Amino acid sequence: MGAYYHRLEGGFGVITTTTWDKLHGAYHIVCDVIVPAGNTLTINEGVEVLFDNDVKIIVEGSIQAIGTAAENITFKNGIAAEWCGLRISGGISSAIHHALITDGHPDGDNWPDFHGGAIYMTGANTDIDLDHVVFRDNNTSATLDSCLLVGNLAGNNGGAIHIQD
Repeated sequence: MGAYYHRLEGGFGVITTTTWDKLHGAYHIVCDVIVPAGNTLTINEGVEVLFDNDVKIIVEGSIQAIGTAAENITFKNGIAAEWCGLRISGGISSAIHHALITDGHPDGDNWPDFHGGAIYMTGANTDIDLDHVVFRDNNTSATLDSCLLVGNLAGNNGGAIHIQD
């Protein structure tokens, strides 16, 4: 299995509109990766995304991670015990279908670096379509079964759901 990663000077990788597929093997994320506004990261079925310690994908554009029942997408720690999860903002739609998101444990000194577990979302009109996604062993947990969360607004800390210690 091959390894693929983005790294630029200063420790950040910037991804313009691109597609990751399983033909390239596992995608090993060794530094924070940013998908800027106006760009889309598409992750096809069967892709495994492995993260080093305390790194994350920051989505200011869109992430479209569409797996299948036969070939899920996996987001998990690589050689590290944990990673910092997905950070989604920018006010547009993203989707994650047929996926496993595991071992997300954000930590840091500042907001939002210590919030979110597997996924942290922020920004007006930012939404995500989650379908057949398993969240396991992340820092924050919730169980949603056959739920539809639509048209929820909040002035502070969540619309339909807010989880806090």
